[in-house]
Amino acid sequence: MPLGNLLEESIELLIRHLKLPKDSNKLELIDGISKDIGDFTYIDKDTFSTPFFTEEYCKHFIQKFEDLGFEVDENGNYDTLIHLPAGGEQICNQFLSVVESKIEPEILKCFTSVIKNRLWSGYPVPFIKKFFATGQKNLDMHSDNSLLTLFVKLNDDFRGCETIFPRQNWNMKDLPVGHMIVFPGAITHPHYTTELFEGIKYSLIGRVSILIPRENKFDNLKDI
Repeated sequence: MPLGNLLEESIELLIRHLKLPKDSNKLELIDGISKDIGDFTYIDKDTFSTPFFTEEYCKHFIQKFEDLGFEVDENGNYDTLIHLPAGGEQICNQFLSVVESKIEPEILKCFTSVIKNRLWSGYPVPFIKKFFATGQKNLDMHSDNSLLTLFVKLNDDFRGCETIFPRQNWNMKDLPVGHMIVFPGAITHPHYTTELFEGIKYSLIGRVSILIPRENKFDNLKDI
């Protein structure tokens, strides 16, 4: 083996052994996937969670979108689609690859293949959602515009801003950072987010199909 390759492999092994972080500027989404992904926990028969991102990658992901910036929409939301920053196309492709290989089999196991054969139109581009003191601080009761929602908690250094599901008698307060929760959108899982008291809250929100496309356009991840 050439000396350069041997040195590179030795450094990589040392990083893994010591659990040293890689250069944060070069972190790819695939580097941030939890080793425990696929360890599914069912909250109810239609809702499950799994480790998805490492906490280190969540911090990197938040900073990437803070560097890009958040703009308010006509409904008061501060949401940014994940394909917009530099390297966003690769982020989308890697997110789709991980969801299809690690999450989709459990979705089909839970909801049967009928969903994909008849209703499933694809994965829209996910977005990062931000709650902060001088912007959006809460969210009224609503049902998602999706067949299924894929929600990843990116941080927990805030107070308040709890996402609550009254029909399921459950909220996301105790969901660990980096975990993904998958739940039905539309009518069965209405939820709301309480007022933020301190800090900033960030979430990654993906969908399986959307019921009303944005601007009459379905922005499928497969088209990125």
